[in-house]
Amino acid sequence: MQTGSGVSHQERFVGPDMEAFQIWFEPSLETAYKAAPTYNQYDHEAFPIVETGGVIRKTVIGEGSPISIVADARMWDVTVTA
Repeated sequence: MQTGSGVSHQERFVGPDMEAFQIWFEPSLETAYKAAPTYNQYDHEAFPIVETGGVIRKTVIGEGSPISIVADARMWDVTVTA
């Protein structure tokens, strides 16, 4: 979700296995508030996953991710095996 010129926020979890993660980035407000609000939903399979040496890394924001934001940011979901 990119709030742009306005935001209406509501969350709904469907099913017992639903999970969500939310983080808010604040880019340049000078340009951000002029953009139209948008919303996209992505399935787990849409994100690139690399598994190496007991480490699983899913790119949430960055190269190969379906998410595109105006802030210069990178984010990974990392799982390290015991």
